[in-house]
Amino acid sequence: MIKAPAKPKPPQSPAVTFRSQIEAAIAGGAPVAAMTLRLTLNDGRRLRRDETVPLDQISYLGGEMHYLGVKVVEGGVDASVLDQGA
Repeated sequence: MIKAPAKPKPPQSPAVTFRSQIEAAIAGGAPVAAMTLRLTLNDGRRLRRDETVPLDQISYLGGEMHYLGVKVVEGGVDASVLDQGA
């Protein structure tokens, strides 16, 4: 009997991945205002549509999206990354 190939697990949510990175950066002394969350277009879409993210964790200030107070920039990167500033 041939078994069907196992379905690959979907990648971890950007909310989960970057929440821990943002918290670690803050604990390490990085100021929130200096950080930028650079997301691929797909990760940006996934973050906005993630039903597990409380509404107060995503905000829009001055036409910019923020996640946990960190400015979010979508597109222009091959892989999503937390830029902690200089």
